[in-house]
Amino acid sequence: MYSPVDIKPSKYFGNNWFGDSPKMNRQVYLHSDLEYDHWVLVETNPNIVAFCEQPLRIQSIVNEDLIESVFDMWVQYKDSEEHFIEVKYSHELNPNNPSPKSQRAIRQTTAQMLWCKQHGFQYSIMTEDSIRGNPIYLSNMKEIIPCVRMMKATIETDEYLLLRVLKGKNRMTFSELFHLLHTKITAQRLRNIIYWCIYHGKILSNADQIPFSPQTEVWTDV
Repeated sequence: MYSPVDIKPSKYFGNNWFGDSPKMNRQVYLHSDLEYDHWVLVETNPNIVAFCEQPLRIQSIVNEDLIESVFDMWVQYKDSEEHFIEVKYSHELNPNNPSPKSQRAIRQTTAQMLWCKQHGFQYSIMTEDSIRGNPIYLSNMKEIIPCVRMMKATIETDEYLLLRVLKGKNRMTFSELFHLLHTKITAQRLRNIIYWCIYHGKILSNADQIPFSPQTEVWTDV
């Protein structure tokens, strides 16, 4: 497990974001809008069990130069596989871009890739294309996080009712679930428990296809 490296904000360009992580039970600090959006996807991925932003400072030789760099993110999956991730806008990684910022980004990602290869870690570069490629899904996940943060722990009775109704069914909409459960659970509590179960991977949804609404579908994978 890693802890965030202390970095002076003046070294970064763009907006700084604070976010409360239910997964890690602490506040996270992100250094750009794109890093924030990437964190949203990490936070709401039930296959990721742990993460750390700005986890490690490394040094590596690139073209005979010593390059120092800090990864943007470390994640650990359920199968214990660990990945280091760098978040960059695609134009920064264009080798034909003559700007100093672009050249610095290319040296930085090259150093990180070499270090990960030498130390046996998986390495990924995430750009706006992969992070923001599905704006509907990203927006839905941003809606889930505050709800999960406020719940802290699920209401077991609500979760039991929801999973019992879904068991053996193909798909059901939010509206259909409320129609079946409105005498036992309020609409607000139902929405909360649906979000909770999506966040923890207990149910699946078509959140990648339509904004959350009464027509959103959910189902179990068993």
